[in-house]
Amino acid sequence: MKKSHMHAGALVIGLLISLAWAITPAGAAEPIIEKPGDAGNGHWTVDAVHDAITALDKRIALSEHSATEPSARQFGVSSSDLKTRINLLAQVKNTYLEMITYLGKKKDLQNDKALVLDQLAAQKLAGMDRKPPYSLGFYDILLQEAGSVDQELESILNSIDAGKRSIEDTRIALTNVLKEFRVRKEKLAAFTAEPERSAEAWRLASLEIEQDLNELLFQNEQLKLENLEAERDILEVRSQIYQLKLNWVRANLQFDPKDLQQQLQDYDKKQAELKASLEKWIASKSQADEAYRKAFVKSQNNLNPEDRLTAQAVLQTREMWRETYQAAIEQGQERLRLLEHQRQVWHHRYELLRGSKDSASFDQWMSDTNPHFKKMGQMINAEQIRQAGLMRQVDALETHIADTGLAPAQRQQYQEQLRALKQQIRDRLETAWYLTSAQSLDRRFMDELAFKKVRRPFWEEFGRIVGQVGHIWEYELWVIDDNSVTVRKAVFAITLLIVGLLTAKYLIKRLGRLVLAKSQLKKTTAANIEKLFTYTAYVLVLLLALRLVNIPLAAFAFLGGAVAIGVGFGAQNLINNFISGFIIMGEKPISISDLIEIDGVLGQVEEVGARCTRIRTGENIDILVPNSVFLEKNITNWTLSNTKIRTHVSVGVAYGSAVEAVRELLIQATDQIAEISNTPGPFVLFSEFGDNALMFEVYFWISINRVIERRILESRVRFRIEMLFRQAGIVIAFPQRDVHFYAHDPVSVKLIRNRGEDGLEPPPA
Repeated sequence: MKKSHMHAGALVIGLLISLAWAITPAGAAEPIIEKPGDAGNGHWTVDAVHDAITALDKRIALSEHSATEPSARQFGVSSSDLKTRINLLAQVKNTYLEMITYLGKKKDLQNDKALVLDQLAAQKLAGMDRKPPYSLGFYDILLQEAGSVDQELESILNSIDAGKRSIEDTRIALTNVLKEFRVRKEKLAAFTAEPERSAEAWRLASLEIEQDLNELLFQNEQLKLENLEAERDILEVRSQIYQLKLNWVRANLQFDPKDLQQQLQDYDKKQAELKASLEKWIASKSQADEAYRKAFVKSQNNLNPEDRLTAQAVLQTREMWRETYQAAIEQGQERLRLLEHQRQVWHHRYELLRGSKDSASFDQWMSDTNPHFKKMGQMINAEQIRQAGLMRQVDALETHIADTGLAPAQRQQYQEQLRALKQQIRDRLETAWYLTSAQSLDRRFMDELAFKKVRRPFWEEFGRIVGQVGHIWEYELWVIDDNSVTVRKAVFAITLLIVGLLTAKYLIKRLGRLVLAKSQLKKTTAANIEKLFTYTAYVLVLLLALRLVNIPLAAFAFLGGAVAIGVGFGAQNLINNFISGFIIMGEKPISISDLIEIDGVLGQVEEVGARCTRIRTGENIDILVPNSVFLEKNITNWTLSNTKIRTHVSVGVAYGSAVEAVRELLIQATDQIAEISNTPGPFVLFSEFGDNALMFEVYFWISINRVIERRILESRVRFRIEMLFRQAGIVIAFPQRDVHFYAHDPVSVKLIRNRGEDGLEPPPA
């Protein structure tokens, strides 16, 4: 009996030791997760990954066998923590399995890439297997295949961008786990007692597994990105192959009446089927209208609450089917229009191929097709929005149907409404297919027109450009009384007006000199007559120019009305300021950023407008001054010619001060300020003998760009003067008055005792 107990104890100890090797790094002689091959360098092989999975399966099995409550207590953790560890190991295994998939796909992609490169080389050498000529139908098949490749390539490019972001996220997660692992590893040394040390060692081992898992995830993301980039390379080569095929086929297209006839017959068949469906939908719509009318009448009857709910559900069902058939009719009519448009495009494509039309027709087709192509894109987007709305309605109905408290009759009506909504979804999906097909055909047609334009002869392209210029020349600017004013008329009128005004001015001036030489008129009188004739000639030239280009005077009638209104509401001052603004801008007595003084206000010019000028003061207050004021009043412009001005600071010193020392100190106060100019330098004037002081003024030159700069520099000079005077012992005088009293006779002095608040003298003490 004692021997059997010893065997049982040895078994438990063996299990605990095995569990310790499986779940802790402290007593492990090898890593918790065996990494395949040279994993640290990212050299992964399928066989090495299989070996790592085999080793990991053994560890998972040992962990599952040892995940008991006694083992958890032994390591200071819970049984759920042991299960979490096993789940973590299972995640590692799944990551290995994903890696096998990525490695296998990587090898397949390498083989596929070599194959498509061989196909590209063969395509460049041998060309198409099918011999020319080619029909437009065959050309469209190639276009569809090439378009599928381009769409797949675009999807792969988006996946590559997402893969790069995913790699960065995985890298950040791995960095965080590594940081936490290092911190816990340092903390482990601080634990000496059990079971705390065992529990901390167990958590550290879990972090090591998470670290290995994140490393594997990072490697998988890199493999996934490499596979995506390989797929991108393959698709780019396939796109090149299709481009070579398309160029070859496009250069060898030939008009095939049979192909055109086949295409038109297909459209005729589709139109016939669609017209038959339209007739059925119209009939169904009439029946739905009648059923809705009956349901509406029934819902207005006096019914009990349950029957009323059922009647309302029936009414909603009838309304839903009415909307379904109405939408089907509208979409059917739209499909017929699209089919007719596609028929016309096919006709134009073959006419383009035959070259039976001129360049003007090609340009017109491009002008007509491009807006239709854009409209198709807008309609496709609208259909997608409608599809999303219908899907939301389907979700709402399915929620109602799933309600266990719903009456059977009402559930049946909701199911019928669901059928109607799903029918609308199917119809709109078919309409979206029609729109996409029409848009694709428009794109092909525009590509063919663009290709034809590139191969157009020079003389034909030149004629097209001349034609476009001619269209611009005849562009209508406006229409008045059924008389159009085109660009050609406007340009001709302006040219005639300029030439006429210059000629009239020259002739009248020559005539004025001749008359002045032959007559006894005064120069002032001759000048006034010349001006009168000049203005009259200007008006006549203007009227003649308008008449020759057939522009009625009514086109300028609004000007007379505007002038009349302006004069009526006091436009005199407005025009005065307006003209003054132009004079200011021409003569430039003031400019932007000038410092000016007007009516005792000093400010900086911010803007010279047509009506007024905006001035900003040192207090950041904007003042709007009418332009006429600058021509009517005296304005001081401190910075008209340059920004350098002269200013001064006054100071008074006490009588008896050394005036030469005062002068030297004042010069020194200005010399030590860098903003004060040395050329010309500062100078000091002994201005006057004041009542209380000897008055001095120091003058100096400064450059200013802002209003406040002058006062700032003057203030700095005063600070310097005060400091230097204080150091030199020179007293800055202050107001004082000496009183001299001369009396020849004795002066009587009378003392008056203070009275109290009641006016009585206080009693003697």
